[in-house]
This record gives sequence, C-alpha cells and structure tokens, in this order.
Amino acid sequence: ELPDLLEAAAAYLADVEGRPQFSRPMLMGKLREVSDAGFSREDGLRSLGKLLRDGKLQKLKGGRFSVTEETEYRNAEGRNRNAG
Repeated sequence: ELPDLLEAAAAYLADVEGRPQFSRPMLMGKLREVSDAGFSREDGLRSLGKLLRDGKLQKLKGGRFSVTEETEYRNAEGRNRNAG
C-alpha cells in the first residue's frame, strides 16, 4: 500500500542516502523513482499524514521530516548512525 511504500522510501532516504532530514517533495520524488504505482498528490499527502499520526515520521522545522524509530523499514545500522 502507499503508506508502506512511502515509509520505505523515507527509510531509504535516511539510511541509504544518508539524509536524516528530507522534504515532502524529495520523499514523493524518491517514491516515484522506485515505484511504478501511480498515485495522486492527495493520496500522497493522505499517506504522509497517516505516517505522521502513526509516529513513523516526524515533522521538523522548515518543512522537513525525519524517520522515527517506530518504522519497520530501518536497519540497525541506520538507527545507530542517526542516533546521534
């Protein structure tokens, strides 16, 4: 489902690309790169809101977001690297 794909894309940005913070357009762009499932802007925003409510993403200052420890898609190495 779209929220799962979006969550995985966020974890990828954080752990693989080394971007602990990212913008919504960056996240949506990454999802479009790796997924052939077409989705509307509204569906993307709705899924982003769900991830925020579920505590899997966190909103930061300046329109940035980060992945939290609640996500199922982060590996232990990425958690350790971004811990601090």
